[in-house]
Amino acid sequence: MAVEVLAHELQRAALYACPNPNCNRVFSKKYNRNAHVNLYCGKPPRFKCPHCDYKSLLKRNIKDHAFRMHSDLDAKVIELYNPAEGNKSGGETKKVGKAVETLCEPDIPLLTENQPE
Repeated sequence: MAVEVLAHELQRAALYACPNPNCNRVFSKKYNRNAHVNLYCGKPPRFKCPHCDYKSLLKRNIKDHAFRMHSDLDAKVIELYNPAEGNKSGGETKKVGKAVETLCEPDIPLLTENQPE
């Protein structure tokens, strides 16, 4: 009887590790592990602080950071890319007329929709 109870408790406490070898996150629920893998793990930061080089995957983290570190209640968060547009180059997207300009890191040239690749 005690063995059955122990086995049941171990099964209930099953842990789900992230399959990414560079990530050591472990979750108690499979749903949370899958959400982590699909939304966050291995993704580049999506947002940037307008005052410094702090970057995060979550917009809320940038707003909290700007309030704590820069005393800025209305921080204009910089979106480095929009996953819905498929732009994951790591640069800020800015609309210029009908073209979309990607403001990238200094070592990466600027791209627009109208330029040949």
